[in-house]
Amino acid sequence: HELVDGIDVHIYPNPSMGTFMIDLNSGSDQSIDIKVFNALGDLVYTASNVQFSGKLTKTLDFNSFAEGMYFFQLNTHNMLLTKKLIINR
Repeated sequence: HELVDGIDVHIYPNPSMGTFMIDLNSGSDQSIDIKVFNALGDLVYTASNVQFSGKLTKTLDFNSFAEGMYFFQLNTHNMLLTKKLIINR
């Protein structure tokens, strides 16, 4: 679990075969951007202006992506969280 700008962030399983779950919890209304980059820095997934209040659970289906390391970024208005995601089959 990570705490970013009042949002509790939990990403699991990690490593994964290609499907990641994101659980977000916040006591206030939030608007976030999610980006995922591959190891070369190429943007491979984006979700902009994701609005939620309270709890949000999101599934990221990366089964078509190659094995390896990816970088998950969660942007709030004030902060940036970067986490490594590993796809391992």
